[in-house]
Amino acid sequence: MFGIASRNGYKEIIPGISIKTLSYGENSLLVEFLLKKDAALPEHKHINEQTGYLVKGNIKLFIDGKANV
Repeated sequence: MFGIASRNGYKEIIPGISIKTLSYGENSLLVEFLLKKDAALPEHKHINEQTGYLVKGNIKLFIDGKANV
């Protein structure tokens, strides 16, 4: 299965964090993120690969317990 560019715009997944699906496949997902200042995404895991990019602002990601700014 493969799809591209959600026509639904952004979906707020938790307060202050919205995403828009750009492309997805059987084992991958590409999303665009909009984060409000001081928004925090809880620690989580994905069963497949996920790629995203931040449109504006700053983000600190923790991968395998290490901070990546």
